[in-house]
Amino acid sequence: MAKLSKKEKDIIAQAVTKAEKNTSGEIAVVVAKQSCDYAIYELTFAVIIGLLAMILALLNFSHLDTFIKNMFWSNSQILTTSIIGLGTFVIIIIFYFLANISVVDRLIIPKSVKEEKVKEKAELSFMEYGISNTRDRTGVLIFISNLEKRVLIIADKGIAEVYPHSSWQKQVDRIITGIKSNKFASELEKVIIEVGTVLSQNFPIKEDNTNELPNHVREI
Repeated sequence: MAKLSKKEKDIIAQAVTKAEKNTSGEIAVVVAKQSCDYAIYELTFAVIIGLLAMILALLNFSHLDTFIKNMFWSNSQILTTSIIGLGTFVIIIIFYFLANISVVDRLIIPKSVKEEKVKEKAELSFMEYGISNTRDRTGVLIFISNLEKRVLIIADKGIAEVYPHSSWQKQVDRIITGIKSNKFASELEKVIIEVGTVLSQNFPIKEDNTNELPNHVREI
């Protein structure tokens, strides 16, 4: 998981400051726990499991009814039906909470949905944190989403005209490799410096340059 200690956050903030020294570009880093709550997918998964369990119970109704009669000394099939209904409800609740575990979430949510939600959250963060409002449209967002295990680098219009989205894949891969090898902070720091170097080639710092975005890591 991509997590940063307080010391590491300070190191990243310093890296952003250093990276922006020779460029008018602005670099922002956002680390998200997840890009969506995915509640509808978790509930759908739990309901499907519950319905499958109910169907299985109904297919074996006679055996289950006999077992319940012997246990409760009751000849009422209403009791058996009620127990099946209650059991289905309990199973749905249990599996809904299980679906909230990150590992399970990753398995039940379609890959295309995760990619779409990460992109949406990254674009929303780009707008919410003012990265799209820099003077020369030279903001760059490094967005890491933990649940989905996705990394995106989004550059504003001014930079994207020179460096299209695909230009940042090397840096994206480097961050992912750092996360996998438990070197997230050090690799992220290197990527930030690298991005600053790339930006300085076409977007050198101006005499009246000001720091338009906070340099600290945002965790959401």
